[in-house]
Amino acid sequence: GGSVTVGGAELWIRRTRAQAGGPRCWREGDDRGRPLQEDRMSIAVALMVGCMAATDADERQIRQVPEQWRIAYNAGNAGEVAALYTDDAYYVSAHVMAQGRSQIEAYFKRGIQAGGHVDEIRILTTRRSGDLAYALGTYQATNAGQTVRGRILVVLRKGTDGWQMEAHETVVADQP
Repeated sequence: GGSVTVGGAELWIRRTRAQAGGPRCWREGDDRGRPLQEDRMSIAVALMVGCMAATDADERQIRQVPEQWRIAYNAGNAGEVAALYTDDAYYVSAHVMAQGRSQIEAYFKRGIQAGGHVDEIRILTTRRSGDLAYALGTYQATNAGQTVRGRILVVLRKGTDGWQMEAHETVVADQP
């Protein structure tokens, strides 16, 4: 649980699986435990601060996408990597801003051909609201014999083919 202040009102977040619909949010001082469902603005705020957790199935699928990406990249399959993105997705790093599957595939093909290898992607947290989600984590890669660590942020959209990356950003951390 926790709280957030919005417009002078403090909203408390309690996570519980006991009720249908998963985690719930309440106003401070509401001793009856009345869910925020009665106040549309409060529901919108609650969604923005993450009251709605991903279902277990969505959570697994959201976490699987970066791992599928790592496996395809390390297998040298840039086409399979690109298939994990939506048609108009973005990949952003210090080196490139690629938009669309063809640009993303071309960029990662060059990385694969240069001998790039992603050793690990570790997702630290995920959040979901409707058909959008994000996964935030860290990664370790070995490129041209040099190991680097960094951060990763993936924004995903759920469509008829499941969860796909809408935006993907990597940032190399300052190395010791």
